[in-house]
Amino acid sequence: MIKRIFFPIGQGAFYAEKHDQFNIVYDCGNCRKTKLSEDIVKQSFTKNDDIDILFISHLDWDHISLLKTLKESVNSIRNVFLPLLHKEKKILLRKIYHSLGYSSLDIIDYPEKFFGDNTKIIYIYPSENNRSNESGEEITISHDNNNLPSVINSGTAIKIRGYRDYWCFVPYNIKNKERIENLEKELKKAGLDMQKLITDPDYAMRIIIGPRKDDLKKCYKSLEGKINENSLVIYSGPIPRRTPPSFFIQAHYTINDNYDYYYYYHYHPYYFDLRALGCIYTGDVDFNKFDIKVVYKQFWDTVGTVQIPHHGAIKNFEESFLKNNSRSLICPISYGIRNSYGHPSLNVVNNISLNGSFVIHITQDSGSGYIQFIDFHEKETDIASEI
Repeated sequence: MIKRIFFPIGQGAFYAEKHDQFNIVYDCGNCRKTKLSEDIVKQSFTKNDDIDILFISHLDWDHISLLKTLKESVNSIRNVFLPLLHKEKKILLRKIYHSLGYSSLDIIDYPEKFFGDNTKIIYIYPSENNRSNESGEEITISHDNNNLPSVINSGTAIKIRGYRDYWCFVPYNIKNKERIENLEKELKKAGLDMQKLITDPDYAMRIIIGPRKDDLKKCYKSLEGKINENSLVIYSGPIPRRTPPSFFIQAHYTINDNYDYYYYYHYHPYYFDLRALGCIYTGDVDFNKFDIKVVYKQFWDTVGTVQIPHHGAIKNFEESFLKNNSRSLICPISYGIRNSYGHPSLNVVNNISLNGSFVIHITQDSGSGYIQFIDFHEKETDIASEI
């Protein structure tokens, strides 16, 4: 069985899949790094658990701020997949986060140091023209990581050695040059020089620790924290044409906060295709720049869940992926209650509903977590009798 969990982390992202023999995590952060969000992470795994794969969509603070807590809460993190970034972009990120007072900055420049010697770091090349890669490339993860490459192409299928041969993870590093251009414009309006921030240490230090650091903060906040031009999108699900007929989602629930966190669940009455097992985790990608149905066209018929990017922001949303489908989609949106950005947009929520799909609201309310149970059977099963 697989448990696919969207944790109630608030204005951030923290998702996991607990498979029979391994665990994966996609992002782990909250914009405020509250005690409640830290407690959610600490309770998500035990000290005996290993994270076999950690996918980091991008290095915005609300997606990475709780990685240190996660690392300290488990036995090990074996493999980390990151979008490949240019050195100058890392320098800029570090300096902006320094001005904001954020910690754990080693993950930007030195992820090997941050995670330790026993963790393999693997980077994903940006996707060329954000198009589907059907080259058939694949890598296999095992306990011995010595033979894994340090960089792989977008679209490479990632499999787990010894696990079912019909499940894979497919990353795409989606590049959006507009974001770094918008940041440069905001910095220029504030009278700040982006290139000097990157290349001139003395200039950067005067800005970061001087009175003008507030201008840098305002630029960051005006862009709603969207300063990374790369975002790692992940498909997790069956490999087409290899899925056994008795492979289906048994049930899906939200956690009820009136009872113990792990033991009482509220069943969702939504109808959807129980054999649409695939999920696409989107981070903060911009659907206007990234056609999810084109990039994942060979997997699209198996997709039943799509995490809505950037907390349901209208600027990141485009509705075409909801149209002309043979099934409804489950669309989780993670956001903080009373956040200062107005997330999620009511237009986004309405668009999803009007197109016959379903919104799952995931906030910092402990009762808003969402879980899918995916079951496997050796023989054909009457699905209705299982629910």
